[in-house]
Amino acid sequence: MLRPLLHLARLLAFLTALAGPAHAAATQAAIPAAPGPREVTVGVYVSSLHGLDFARETFRTTFWLWASHDDPEFRPAAALEIVNAQTIQVEKEYREALPNGRFTDMIKVQAVLNQRWDVQDYPFDDQRPSIVVESVGSDATRLRLVPDARNSVIEPSLHVTGWTTGALALETADFLYRTNFGIEGAGYTAYSRLTASVAIERDGLRIFFTAFVGFFVAAALMLLVAATGAVETIRQAVGLRARLGLATAAIFAAVGNKYVLDASLPFGGSFSLADVIELATFAMIAFVLLVAVVAEWADARHRPDVATRVSWIGLVAFVAVQFALTGWYVVDAAA
Repeated sequence: MLRPLLHLARLLAFLTALAGPAHAAATQAAIPAAPGPREVTVGVYVSSLHGLDFARETFRTTFWLWASHDDPEFRPAAALEIVNAQTIQVEKEYREALPNGRFTDMIKVQAVLNQRWDVQDYPFDDQRPSIVVESVGSDATRLRLVPDARNSVIEPSLHVTGWTTGALALETADFLYRTNFGIEGAGYTAYSRLTASVAIERDGLRIFFTAFVGFFVAAALMLLVAATGAVETIRQAVGLRARLGLATAAIFAAVGNKYVLDASLPFGGSFSLADVIELATFAMIAFVLLVAVVAEWADARHRPDVATRVSWIGLVAFVAVQFALTGWYVVDAAA
């Protein structure tokens, strides 16, 4: 009596094991997949780029921004934000309904945008002034910006004085805000962000000679002071007072050039080419003055050979640092 019941129980267990995966697959197929984020295709047409202000870290631009989507309630002027805008003005806005049921919204924008300039290789620097667009109100799980790289371009006639203009590049990424914006129990939120960057390269050779002319004058004057001390007859003819006068003129030239550069460049944390030239010039002015005083002291002790030897050492050190070392930094930055 128990044997038939045992066989029946085993048969029921076997049928249940077979039906389990099929039932689970059917149940999973019956549950609709969670919808992904809405995609909005965004493109940029840059018609003007000017007013690059390195001291204030800003630039001015005029551009068209368009968004292609299928949501009649979506408006780029309200749903998208120019994250790095200091001031912004929307000049025009209109919509075009496409035959496939999608919409293309276009807005024309004039803006002053914040930009972190990299001046480490100034004046041989390359920059990428950027327009940063981000969704507002819809995080990355609900809305994703897709770059329209094929149609995004720069106005062919666009010219930035003193720069060579390159291509426009579009990149997208999720930006995580490490705050819950005051919503208790909420976590950090990421928003879709699109960055349109214009590649520009400075025409640096002419600017190099004009931007650092004060330091070049100072270096030439101190070279004259160092060379004068290295020849005993000339050193005796040109007294210490005359050489100190040349050094004073070099200091004024270098200080004036430094004020001009400080007013036109941002204060950065990295050691730039301009810093190398400034520090080398001021250090060599102090060094040549010290050598001149030591040589004068040796002459006063009737040791002209010592004065000449010290002056020659100072001249060689001056040329090595002021011209060879800074020249290496210039070539490296220009490469």
